[in-house]
Amino acid sequence: MFSEVRHHPNVIARVGDNVSLNCTSPTDNPSSVTWTHGSNPSSTLLRIEGQQMSQFDTSGRLSVNHTAEDDFRLVIHQVQQTDSGVYKCSVDVGHENRHVTEIVVIGIKVIIDLLVD
Repeated sequence: MFSEVRHHPNVIARVGDNVSLNCTSPTDNPSSVTWTHGSNPSSTLLRIEGQQMSQFDTSGRLSVNHTAEDDFRLVIHQVQQTDSGVYKCSVDVGHENRHVTEIVVIGIKVIIDLLVD
């Protein structure tokens, strides 16, 4: 298994913003793409295999923007404080020697606006 880790800078968002996290496959049409949140392997948000997407997050605020054969951008709609943390995109290109690319977003820092009268 080949593993490559790419670190992206922190993403800063305000509560209610939409956030887009990039994930690019080293090849077109990978076997699968998996997005996770947090360090727990069972923290899978969604998985794409071929044309099928399985979503494990029940908030209804996640989508994948798939604008090119190698692009699997995670979009988090209406960011909440609980969305803070580390996100990982694992891409399986499906050759005999399984290649996996992991893209780690260092974290989403959510800013809560406080209104002071």
